[in-house]
Amino acid sequence: GVVALFPRRGLVAYVMDGRERWRHALGAPFSTPHGLSSSPVRHCDRVVVQIDQDDGSRLACLDLEDGKLLWETPREVTHGYSTPAILASGSGPVQVIANGARRIASYDLASGAVLWWVDGSAWQVKAAPVLHGDLCLVNAFMVPTSEFGGPPSIPSFEQALAEHDADKDGAISKAE
Repeated sequence: GVVALFPRRGLVAYVMDGRERWRHALGAPFSTPHGLSSSPVRHCDRVVVQIDQDDGSRLACLDLEDGKLLWETPREVTHGYSTPAILASGSGPVQVIANGARRIASYDLASGAVLWWVDGSAWQVKAAPVLHGDLCLVNAFMVPTSEFGGPPSIPSFEQALAEHDADKDGAISKAE
């Protein structure tokens, strides 16, 4: 079937002949200045949708069969326009990687728990994460947020090494 996200109706699943299978409003209508452009993402028996809006941003996971809400995790971002990506590499939990306003974050597909995050990305992101094996590429550039009165940009790799590479091996380990 097909699962689609509508700004005034929420998430709707259809069977292949066009009949509605289930519907979940997810708080629609949504509060974004230009509408939502995030697409639902399917993994096995689940569908994930990223709802980044002016207030109440969240990531939601529903059962693909019946539309039952399995979990919903609040996001500390404002409106954005990215579609999440699913990283199922075989090592560790299946991750939902979401590019959002000033933050890129990974969530556990099983529970919605935040696994990791990186601050300092663009204010209004549009690009979806691109996956290749265990590698995740995310386009999150814009002029430094400090120019808009926001938090400062993340440091360059060289700056991070100078500050955190205690053993001077050219890498930053978990311990560092």
